[in-house]
Amino acid sequence: MAYRRYYTHEVPRGPLRTLYRRLTRALLDAAHRRYFGTDHGIGDALLAATAQVALRLRRRTGILAAERRHIPPGWRGRLLDVGCGSGDFVAMARAWGFEAVGVDVDPVAVRQAQAKGLDVRLGGVEALDPATERFDGITMSHVLEHVHDPIDGLRRCAALLRPGGWVWIETPNVEAPGHARYGRHWRGLEAPRHLVIWSARALERALRATGFDRWEWLPLRSVCAFTFPASEAIAARVGCPRRTGPEELARWVQAAEAVSAPEAREFLVLRAWRLQP
Repeated sequence: MAYRRYYTHEVPRGPLRTLYRRLTRALLDAAHRRYFGTDHGIGDALLAATAQVALRLRRRTGILAAERRHIPPGWRGRLLDVGCGSGDFVAMARAWGFEAVGVDVDPVAVRQAQAKGLDVRLGGVEALDPATERFDGITMSHVLEHVHDPIDGLRRCAALLRPGGWVWIETPNVEAPGHARYGRHWRGLEAPRHLVIWSARALERALRATGFDRWEWLPLRSVCAFTFPASEAIAARVGCPRRTGPEELARWVQAAEAVSAPEAREFLVLRAWRLQP
């Protein structure tokens, strides 16, 4: 019931909106292919040049790197997206030149992904057998907070990785400035869908216990401009308006995003490598 009306079930509405999304996606995909060295020549060069204004804003806010899930330039390999929903990232990774596979437990989202011709399987990471399938990279965007046994999920991810393979994780941070400010109204809690909210120390312990021997915290993605107003709205809906004006809210957002420590941001974002056999 918690996922009956979830964003992964949404489809673009109206021909103009669909066209806009396709054009935007084509521009960004061309820019990503040039970054990864998988571009299609002069056509991609022209599209990427057209996208430069939008790209500058995305670079400044960290959105561009986050959309790539911080995959480094020149990377080649087989990619798995755990909790892929309707397959948006799988489709993008495929457009960038990667072999990409997805898994998700939501049958509605999986049917939508398969209708697009994507290699998306129904189930969690346990749906894949490490005896027959291996990957060079695994991405988990806002997945760990949803699963009942995240330790088992991380252990299974480690088993699916080839030597030198990595897992990329983004998940809400229980020690985030937004949580400290908004408490039970913080957008990152999202009950009842979020089952576990991680701290940096807890996530590091979980990685160490499940077959990962090193990790790196990744650069800032600006999200407070979304999470703070969303938290204000949640408080207002339950009768506890914060009465924070736009100027004061902007100051709170600016102060929160000035936090330098990656483990003290709204979202924890890292890449971890499995133990060498």
